[in-house]
Amino acid sequence: ARQLFYQPPLSDRKQYNQLLFGYSHNGQTQEAIHLFLSLHCSGLSLDGLTMPCVLNVCVGCFGLVHHVSVGTSLVDMNMKIENVRNERRVFDEMSDKDVLSWNYLLAGYSLNGFNDQV
Repeated sequence: ARQLFYQPPLSDRKQYNQLLFGYSHNGQTQEAIHLFLSLHCSGLSLDGLTMPCVLNVCVGCFGLVHHVSVGTSLVDMNMKIENVRNERRVFDEMSDKDVLSWNYLLAGYSLNGFNDQV
């Protein structure tokens, strides 16, 4: 799949985001970071989908999701971009959860129409 994106050269931010998302969700963190740097150097602007994906990759690389404040912030961010699956994944990976973490998780479900999960 990677070669399809590289022929012809990536010229569209949407293509970068799709490949970045794929790398991120398949645990290919080095590839995701290299792709992000390539996007940044290409002159294409970053958007509200690029940065959350990159943040999730970076947090995963350094194991920061286990810090309650970082994990809670990621849960909140994923809720705001309507990525409930990733919101739950981050929440489940958090070793420590506080009242705020739980509130963001429940708010994310509620605001994104998953009332049965609340």
